Amino acid sequence: MQTAKLRKWGGSIALPIPPSTLKTLGFEANDEVSLEVSDGRLMVARARKFTFEELLAEHRLLKLPHDRKWLEFPSLPGEEP
Repeated sequence: MQTAKLRKWGGSIALPIPPSTLKTLGFEANDEVSLEVSDGRLMVARARKFTFEELLAEHRLLKLPHDRKWLEFPSLPGEEP
């Protein structure tokens, strides 16, 4: 098991991850990750990218009411076909 020391970084706290751990996980600097806390443990995973079709399908499942104000808002100059 490896250990790391939390460090102050601006207004946040940074957790340096050893290069060997990054390599094992397939992570590189600037990769986007998701963070989750479960049973007192911090879980780090590759952030999932959603396609527009997946987001639209999820939105349809929510069955939210239509926003009439948005749908009926008149076109601005330069937006008209």
